[in-house]
Amino acid sequence: MDKNLNKYLHSSEGNLDEWEKIALKSLKNSSLEDLSSEYDNGLYRKPLYTKEDLKKDTSYSSARGLSENNNADLPWHICSIIDDTSDVNLLNTRVLGELERGASSFELPSFSKNPKRVLNKVDLSIAPIYLRNLKCNENEIKDFVNFLLEWRKINKKDPCAGINVDPIATGIWNNYFSNSNNNSKDGLKNLISLKENSQNDLINVNFFHFDGSLWNDLGASLIDEISLLASSLIELLRIYKNNNKLKVSFCYSLSTDFFSNIAKVRASRLVLTNLMNHFEVDLDITHIGRTSSSLFYKESPWINQLRITNAGLSGAIAGVDRLVCHPLTSKLGQAPEFVRRLTRNTHIILQEESHIGKIQDPSGGSFYLEKLTEDIAREAWKRIKEIEENKGITNLIQNKNFLNHLEKNRNNEIDKISSGKIKRVGVNTYQDPDPREIKVKPYE
Repeated sequence: MDKNLNKYLHSSEGNLDEWEKIALKSLKNSSLEDLSSEYDNGLYRKPLYTKEDLKKDTSYSSARGLSENNNADLPWHICSIIDDTSDVNLLNTRVLGELERGASSFELPSFSKNPKRVLNKVDLSIAPIYLRNLKCNENEIKDFVNFLLEWRKINKKDPCAGINVDPIATGIWNNYFSNSNNNSKDGLKNLISLKENSQNDLINVNFFHFDGSLWNDLGASLIDEISLLASSLIELLRIYKNNNKLKVSFCYSLSTDFFSNIAKVRASRLVLTNLMNHFEVDLDITHIGRTSSSLFYKESPWINQLRITNAGLSGAIAGVDRLVCHPLTSKLGQAPEFVRRLTRNTHIILQEESHIGKIQDPSGGSFYLEKLTEDIAREAWKRIKEIEENKGITNLIQNKNFLNHLEKNRNNEIDKISSGKIKRVGVNTYQDPDPREIKVKPYE
C-alpha cells in the first residue's frame, strides 16, 4: 500500500490528450460529445471538468449555507402534510400523531374549521404550523393571523408559524389547474398590511412565502424557477420598504435530478445574497425543499417512495431548513397510517442514520457541483435582468408568451414520458406485473 501511495504522490500531472485517447477506446463507437447531456435550456453536463471550467470560486458561505447555529440533531424541520377532514377531532388526532411520532412541524391544508379544537394540546412555540391552502382567500389568512395573535395572548408564548401561500405564483397555478382567479399584486399588498398590523406581536411568523414548486408544476425550467423566485422577492422589496430583518421563505421543487436539486438550492443562495447586497437589506431567509409533483404516479405508488427518498436526500445535502415530502399515495388519495409513518421515517433515517446533518454543505468542494452551481446562478441572473428590464414579474405574468412558454415546457415533458424519451421506472419501463394495491380514502 505504501508503495502504491508513493507512486501516486510522485506521479507526473496527467495529460488531457492522453485521457481522451483512453476514453475514446472505452467508448468504442461513441464520442466524448455523446456523454454530454442538457439538463436545462443551454446548460450541459460534461464527462470531464478541468480548472478551465470554473471561472470563479463559488464555494463561499452564501452558496454553502453555513451557519454558526446549525443543529446537528435536527438539521432540517421534518414537516408533515396533514390530510384535511371535516372531523375536527380526527384532524387534531392527525396533527398530534405526526408530532408525537417524529415530525417537528406541520402543514394544514385549510383553516376554516374550529382551530382551537384542531390544535388542542399543540404547543406552537416549539412545533411550527404552516397554512398552505392554494385556494384560500384573504379572510382565511386573516383568521389564521388572528388565531395566532389570540394564541399568543392566552399562552404567553410566541407562536412559530408561516403563511405558505405564494401571493404571485398561486394565482397563476389556480388559473391553470382550477380555473379560479386571484389578483397577485393585491395578494402581496394584503400580506404587507397584515404584517404591518401585527409585526410587533408575531415575531416568529413568516408572512412572505415564494413557492418554486408551483412554478415547477406550471412548467418552469430550473433557471425559470430560481429567476421567478428572485423576481418575486424584488417585487416585495419594491413595494414594502420596512423590510430589514424581514422573514421570507423560498420553496424549491425537488425532482429526480439529484445533482441539479443540490446545485439549484446552492445557486439560489448566491442569487439571493446578491439581491440583498444590491437592495442593502438583511433578510431572515428560510429555504424549503418540497418533493415535486412530477415524482408521483398512480401506476407505481411503491416506486414513488424511491423517488421521494432520492429527492429528500438531495434536499438534505443542499442544506434546506425545512423538508416537505409528500406521501407516496399523494396522487391516489389520503395517506393511510403506514404510509404516513413511511414518509416520516424517510426523514428520520436520513437524519439519524445517514448523519447528513452532521456536516454542513457535504457537497461543498465537489468540482462538478461547484460548476453546476455557478452555471445555474449565472444563467438565472441573466434571466432576472431580462424580467426586470421588462417591468418585473407582475408584468411578466400577464404576458401570454410567458404563459405559453410554461405550458409548452409542461406539455413537452408529458410527451417525452409518454414516448419513452424520459424513463420513469414503474410507469413506462420496468412496470410491476403484479402491483400490490394500496387502499386509500379519497380526499375530502
